Amino acid sequence: GELDGISPNLIVLMIGTNNLYADQNSGTNEEIADGVKKIIELIHAKTPTTKIVLLGVLPRQTKTWCDRITALNLLIAPLATGNKMKFLDVNKDFLDGEGNAKVELYNTDLVHPNAHGYEVLSASLKPVVDEMLR
Repeated sequence: GELDGISPNLIVLMIGTNNLYADQNSGTNEEIADGVKKIIELIHAKTPTTKIVLLGVLPRQTKTWCDRITALNLLIAPLATGNKMKFLDVNKDFLDGEGNAKVELYNTDLVHPNAHGYEVLSASLKPVVDEMLR
């Protein structure tokens, strides 16, 4: 119901990281990508004129997680089709040279970006948002 009665010009969709936990029966990368696709379809159905920036899932915690997220983002990226959607993968900014999450961009949980991490994210996001709102 979050979209009922509103029609935003743009939605930045940051989704998928919570679905990575196997102990919560969240599924495979393919199932997660399918869930993201369903959310995009719902957004288009409820607000057909809204543009969407689909963010890639951010790296997190360990190299194993980061590698899985890289593979997941390869499945999510093609979901951004047409001129009303763009996929933005900022992982190059959030990974160190060995493929681990840059600790300086995260809170101690290495899942949630800290203030500096959000500054890095917004610097990458701003030009895409500006372009889409033109």
